[in-house]
Amino acid sequence: MSILDLTKTRIYDSHYSYIKNKYRDDAKLLFTDTDSLAYEIRTEDFYADIKDDIESKFDTSDYSKDHPLFSTTNKKVIGMFKDETCGKQIEEL
Repeated sequence: MSILDLTKTRIYDSHYSYIKNKYRDDAKLLFTDTDSLAYEIRTEDFYADIKDDIESKFDTSDYSKDHPLFSTTNKKVIGMFKDETCGKQIEEL
C-alpha cells in the first residue's frame, strides 16, 4: 500500500466517521484533492459545533491568535483537520 492509498483511506474515514456522521445531509462535499476535502456545511455556527472536538480532530494553529478556537496543540499533527482558509469563511466557489 502506498502513502497515497493511506492518505485517501484516512480522508475517507474522516469524511464518513466525522463530517457525515455529524452533519448528515447538511454537509455537501464540493470537491476533493489528494489530501483535501471542501464542504458546504449548513449549520448555525460551525465553530460552536466543532469546539468540543478541537483537541482531538483539528489543527487550528493558523487561526489568528484572537480567534476563540486558536490552539497550537495539534500544530502540524498528521491526520488532523486543517482549515486552509485560517478561520475565514469561503463565500464563493
